[in-house]
Amino acid sequence: MVLYGVNVEINFTLTNWSAYVADRIEGDNQHLLSTEQILDVSFLPPLKRRRLSNLSRMSLRLAHSIAPDYKGYCVFGSQHGELVTTQGLLESIVQGEIVSPAGFSASVHNTAVGLHSINCKNTYPCTSIAAGIDTLPMCFAESFAILNSGEASEVLLVFADDVVPDSLAGFVDGNEMRGFAALVKPGDETADKKLRLRLLKQQSGGLPQEQKENNSVRSLVSLLENTEQRSIDMPGEDGRWRCQHSD
Repeated sequence: MVLYGVNVEINFTLTNWSAYVADRIEGDNQHLLSTEQILDVSFLPPLKRRRLSNLSRMSLRLAHSIAPDYKGYCVFGSQHGELVTTQGLLESIVQGEIVSPAGFSASVHNTAVGLHSINCKNTYPCTSIAAGIDTLPMCFAESFAILNSGEASEVLLVFADDVVPDSLAGFVDGNEMRGFAALVKPGDETADKKLRLRLLKQQSGGLPQEQKENNSVRSLVSLLENTEQRSIDMPGEDGRWRCQHSD
Protein backbone atom coordinates (compact mmCIF):
# COMPACT_ATOMS: atom_id res chain seq x y z
CA MET A 1 0.00 0.00 0.00
CA VAL A 2 1.62 3.24 -1.20
CA LEU A 3 -0.62 6.08 -0.05
CA TYR A 4 0.72 8.64 -2.47
CA GLY A 5 1.04 6.35 -5.45
CA VAL A 6 -1.15 6.48 -8.53
CA ASN A 7 -3.33 3.46 -7.75
CA VAL A 8 -3.94 3.06 -4.04
CA GLU A 9 -6.76 0.73 -3.09
CA ILE A 10 -7.95 -0.22 0.40
CA ASN A 11 -10.69 -2.81 0.72
CA PHE A 12 -12.51 -3.29 4.01
CA THR A 13 -15.79 -4.43 5.52
CA LEU A 14 -17.87 -2.52 8.07
CA THR A 15 -19.77 -4.83 10.41
CA ASN A 16 -21.39 -1.93 12.26
CA TRP A 17 -21.26 1.86 12.14
CA SER A 18 -22.64 4.94 13.85
CA ALA A 19 -22.40 8.64 13.05
CA TYR A 20 -23.38 12.15 14.03
CA VAL A 21 -24.11 14.69 11.32
CA ALA A 22 -25.31 18.16 12.29
CA ASP A 23 -28.73 19.27 11.05
CA ARG A 24 -29.96 15.74 10.43
CA ILE A 25 -33.49 15.01 11.60
CA GLU A 26 -33.59 12.70 14.61
CA GLY A 27 -34.77 9.25 13.64
CA ASP A 28 -33.68 9.52 10.00
CA ASN A 29 -31.51 6.43 10.31
CA GLN A 30 -30.91 3.88 13.06
CA HIS A 31 -27.17 4.46 12.68
CA LEU A 32 -27.39 8.22 13.24
CA LEU A 33 -27.20 9.76 16.70
CA SER A 34 -29.17 12.88 17.56
CA THR A 35 -27.61 16.05 18.95
CA GLU A 36 -28.83 15.06 22.42
CA GLN A 37 -27.50 11.51 22.11
CA ILE A 38 -24.04 12.37 20.82
CA LEU A 39 -23.08 14.15 24.06
CA ASP A 40 -24.77 11.63 26.36
CA VAL A 41 -22.17 9.68 28.32
CA SER A 42 -24.48 8.51 31.09
CA PHE A 43 -23.01 5.03 30.66
CA LEU A 44 -19.95 6.33 32.52
CA PRO A 45 -19.77 6.74 36.31
CA PRO A 46 -20.42 10.36 37.39
CA LEU A 47 -16.79 10.86 38.43
CA LYS A 48 -15.56 9.95 34.94
CA ARG A 49 -18.05 12.28 33.27
CA ARG A 50 -16.67 15.35 35.01
CA ARG A 51 -14.79 17.86 32.84
CA LEU A 52 -15.16 15.86 29.64
CA SER A 53 -14.94 18.06 26.57
CA ASN A 54 -17.55 17.80 23.82
CA LEU A 55 -14.94 16.07 21.65
CA SER A 56 -14.25 13.41 24.28
CA ARG A 57 -17.98 12.96 24.88
CA MET A 58 -18.61 12.47 21.16
CA SER A 59 -15.75 10.01 20.75
CA LEU A 60 -16.70 7.90 23.77
CA ARG A 61 -20.41 7.94 22.84
CA LEU A 62 -19.71 6.85 19.25
CA ALA A 63 -17.48 4.02 20.42
CA HIS A 64 -20.02 2.91 23.02
CA SER A 65 -22.88 2.97 20.51
CA ILE A 66 -21.34 0.24 18.36
CA ALA A 67 -19.02 -1.66 20.70
CA PRO A 68 -19.62 -1.27 24.46
CA ASP A 69 -16.71 -2.57 26.55
CA TYR A 70 -14.65 -3.10 23.39
CA LYS A 71 -11.26 -4.71 23.91
CA GLY A 72 -9.00 -4.74 20.88
CA TYR A 73 -7.04 -2.54 18.51
CA CYS A 74 -8.39 1.03 18.18
CA VAL A 75 -7.80 3.92 15.81
CA PHE A 76 -9.09 7.31 16.96
CA GLY A 77 -8.83 10.33 14.71
CA SER A 78 -9.59 14.05 14.91
CA GLN A 79 -8.60 16.80 12.53
CA HIS A 80 -8.61 19.55 15.16
CA GLY A 81 -8.30 17.66 18.41
CA GLU A 82 -8.88 19.38 21.74
CA LEU A 83 -8.58 22.95 20.42
CA VAL A 84 -11.37 24.23 22.64
CA THR A 85 -9.68 22.88 25.77
CA THR A 86 -6.27 24.10 24.64
CA GLN A 87 -7.57 27.61 23.99
CA GLY A 88 -9.01 27.69 27.51
CA LEU A 89 -5.63 26.71 28.96
CA LEU A 90 -3.82 29.37 26.93
CA GLU A 91 -6.27 32.03 28.09
CA SER A 92 -5.62 30.97 31.69
CA ILE A 93 -1.86 31.35 31.15
CA VAL A 94 -2.31 34.80 29.63
CA GLN A 95 -4.35 35.83 32.69
CA GLY A 96 -1.61 34.55 34.99
CA GLU A 97 -3.62 31.66 36.34
CA ILE A 98 -2.15 28.27 37.28
CA VAL A 99 -2.87 25.51 34.76
CA SER A 100 -3.81 22.25 36.43
CA PRO A 101 -2.19 18.95 35.37
CA ALA A 102 -5.69 17.53 34.85
CA GLY A 103 -6.52 20.36 32.46
CA PHE A 104 -3.33 19.78 30.50
CA SER A 105 -3.89 16.03 30.27
CA ALA A 106 -7.31 16.70 28.73
CA SER A 107 -5.84 18.97 26.04
CA VAL A 108 -3.63 16.45 24.21
CA HIS A 109 -4.66 14.81 20.95
CA ASN A 110 -4.90 11.30 22.38
CA THR A 111 -7.23 12.31 25.23
CA ALA A 112 -10.25 10.46 23.84
CA VAL A 113 -8.50 7.20 23.02
CA GLY A 114 -6.77 7.26 26.40
CA LEU A 115 -10.07 7.71 28.21
CA HIS A 116 -11.64 4.95 26.14
CA SER A 117 -8.82 2.53 27.01
CA ILE A 118 -9.16 3.32 30.71
CA ASN A 119 -12.95 3.07 30.74
CA CYS A 120 -13.00 -0.26 28.86
CA LYS A 121 -9.84 -1.62 30.51
CA ASN A 122 -8.49 -2.11 27.01
CA THR A 123 -4.79 -3.00 27.00
CA TYR A 124 -4.48 -3.45 23.23
CA PRO A 125 -2.46 -0.96 21.14
CA CYS A 126 -4.33 2.17 20.11
CA THR A 127 -3.46 4.87 17.59
CA SER A 128 -4.40 8.55 17.58
CA ILE A 129 -4.34 10.28 14.18
CA ALA A 130 -4.38 13.90 13.00
CA ALA A 131 -3.89 14.32 9.26
CA GLY A 132 -5.72 17.50 8.31
CA ILE A 133 -8.68 16.96 6.00
CA ASP A 134 -7.25 13.52 5.21
CA THR A 135 -7.84 12.37 8.80
CA LEU A 136 -10.89 10.13 8.28
CA PRO A 137 -9.43 8.37 5.20
CA MET A 138 -6.12 7.97 7.03
CA CYS A 139 -7.96 6.33 9.95
CA PHE A 140 -9.21 3.74 7.48
CA ALA A 141 -5.69 3.38 6.05
CA GLU A 142 -4.25 2.79 9.53
CA SER A 143 -7.01 0.27 10.29
CA PHE A 144 -6.26 -1.52 7.03
CA ALA A 145 -2.54 -1.65 7.90
CA ILE A 146 -3.30 -3.19 11.30
CA LEU A 147 -5.62 -5.78 9.77
CA ASN A 148 -3.14 -6.52 6.99
CA SER A 149 -0.39 -7.16 9.55
CA GLY A 150 -2.38 -10.06 10.95
CA GLU A 151 -2.24 -8.62 14.47
CA ALA A 152 -6.01 -8.14 14.67
CA SER A 153 -9.17 -9.50 13.08
CA GLU A 154 -11.10 -6.24 13.59
CA VAL A 155 -10.37 -2.63 14.52
CA LEU A 156 -12.53 -0.05 16.24
CA LEU A 157 -12.34 3.18 14.25
CA VAL A 158 -13.59 6.44 15.78
CA PHE A 159 -13.41 9.90 14.19
CA ALA A 160 -14.79 13.08 15.75
CA ASP A 161 -14.38 16.85 15.59
CA ASP A 162 -15.88 19.65 17.63
CA VAL A 163 -16.56 23.18 16.40
CA VAL A 164 -13.28 25.11 16.58
CA PRO A 165 -13.07 28.38 18.55
CA ASP A 166 -14.29 31.54 16.79
CA SER A 167 -10.76 32.90 16.51
CA LEU A 168 -9.78 29.92 14.33
CA ALA A 169 -13.05 29.35 12.47
CA GLY A 170 -11.85 31.32 9.44
CA PHE A 171 -9.21 28.67 8.76
CA VAL A 172 -11.68 25.76 8.69
CA ASP A 173 -13.98 24.57 5.91
CA GLY A 174 -17.37 23.30 7.11
CA ASN A 175 -16.83 24.11 10.80
CA GLU A 176 -19.28 21.85 12.63
CA MET A 177 -19.54 19.00 15.12
CA ARG A 178 -19.28 15.66 13.37
CA GLY A 179 -18.39 12.08 14.17
CA PHE A 180 -18.19 8.58 12.77
CA ALA A 181 -17.37 5.17 14.24
CA ALA A 182 -17.21 1.69 12.78
CA LEU A 183 -15.95 -1.82 13.39
CA VAL A 184 -13.62 -2.46 10.49
CA LYS A 185 -12.73 -5.93 9.23
CA PRO A 186 -10.77 -7.13 6.19
CA GLY A 187 -12.59 -6.94 2.85
CA ASP A 188 -14.72 -10.04 2.44
CA GLU A 189 -16.62 -10.53 -0.80
CA THR A 190 -18.68 -13.32 0.78
CA ALA A 191 -19.79 -11.26 3.77
CA ASP A 192 -23.51 -11.37 4.35
CA LYS A 193 -25.29 -8.11 5.20
CA LYS A 194 -22.00 -6.32 5.68
CA LEU A 195 -20.96 -3.22 3.83
CA ARG A 196 -17.90 -3.67 1.67
CA LEU A 197 -16.13 -0.48 0.69
CA ARG A 198 -13.14 0.43 -1.40
CA LEU A 199 -11.15 3.56 -0.63
CA LEU A 200 -9.09 4.86 -3.55
CA LYS A 201 -6.60 7.73 -3.47
CA GLN A 202 -6.69 9.93 -6.55
CA GLN A 203 -4.20 12.64 -7.42
CA SER A 204 -6.22 14.44 -10.02
CA GLY A 205 -6.43 17.62 -7.98
CA GLY A 206 -8.43 18.77 -4.99
CA LEU A 207 -12.17 19.10 -4.74
CA PRO A 208 -14.05 22.33 -5.49
CA GLN A 209 -14.65 24.58 -2.47
CA GLU A 210 -18.34 23.66 -2.20
CA GLN A 211 -17.43 19.96 -2.02
CA LYS A 212 -14.71 20.56 0.56
CA GLU A 213 -17.33 22.06 2.85
CA ASN A 214 -19.32 18.83 2.48
CA ASN A 215 -16.94 17.14 4.90
CA SER A 216 -15.85 13.51 4.84
CA VAL A 217 -18.35 12.34 7.46
CA ARG A 218 -21.32 13.81 5.58
CA SER A 219 -20.09 12.28 2.34
CA LEU A 220 -19.45 8.85 3.83
CA VAL A 221 -22.81 8.74 5.63
CA SER A 222 -24.52 9.66 2.36
CA LEU A 223 -22.88 6.67 0.69
CA LEU A 224 -23.66 4.27 3.54
CA GLU A 225 -27.31 5.31 3.59
CA ASN A 226 -27.82 4.98 -0.14
CA THR A 227 -26.88 1.59 -1.55
CA GLU A 228 -27.80 2.79 -5.04
CA GLN A 229 -25.14 5.49 -4.85
CA ARG A 230 -21.98 3.82 -6.10
CA SER A 231 -19.30 6.24 -4.89
CA ILE A 232 -18.50 9.56 -3.23
CA ASP A 233 -15.41 11.77 -3.22
CA MET A 234 -13.90 13.00 0.02
CA PRO A 235 -11.49 15.96 0.13
CA GLY A 236 -7.75 15.49 0.56
CA GLU A 237 -4.83 17.88 0.89
CA ASP A 238 -3.25 16.92 -2.45
CA GLY A 239 -6.10 15.15 -4.20
CA ARG A 240 -9.24 13.31 -3.29
CA TRP A 241 -10.34 10.00 -1.81
CA ARG A 242 -12.97 8.04 -3.65
CA CYS A 243 -15.01 5.72 -1.47
CA GLN A 244 -17.21 3.21 -3.24
CA HIS A 245 -19.17 0.05 -2.69
CA SER A 246 -17.26 -3.07 -3.72
CA ASP A 247 -18.80 -4.95 -6.62
